[in-house]
Amino acid sequence: MDWTLIITLISTGILLILLEIFLLPGMVAGILGGAATLFGIYQSYAVYGPEAGIITTVVTLALTVVLLILLFRSKTWKKAALDNAIDGRMNTESDKLNPGDEGKTITRLYPIGKAEINDNIYEVQSLSGIIEAESDIVVTKIEGYKIFVKPKNT
Repeated sequence: MDWTLIITLISTGILLILLEIFLLPGMVAGILGGAATLFGIYQSYAVYGPEAGIITTVVTLALTVVLLILLFRSKTWKKAALDNAIDGRMNTESDKLNPGDEGKTITRLYPIGKAEINDNIYEVQSLSGIIEAESDIVVTKIEGYKIFVKPKNT
């Protein structure tokens, strides 16, 4: 085995390890990269002796550390990260509701579903089990953004 193949194995291994860290989840690329790198280092020991093996190991480690530092300092994380904040809330208009307001279910409450109350659609939760669609309901209580209802006839 000549130096070209050893350098190719180590380079491919380092590249796969870096791809695993920055792009590809799942450990497959990392395991293959580690195996290729270790096999390249092993071959340098086996073919060219301990001195060449030690030099190859030191150069490989130094190159890996330098590449990791460069990639972590680059703006790779900024490009891949989600910077947007989600500030939406569910049932933000529930403060317009009061216990005793009446409405009609749109979907089956099993025990959660949608209902129209005061001409607005809300996600509501049944306190009395399953309520069929198109049933008349009454708001019984509101806790934060949860709206609890019961059938009107009970």
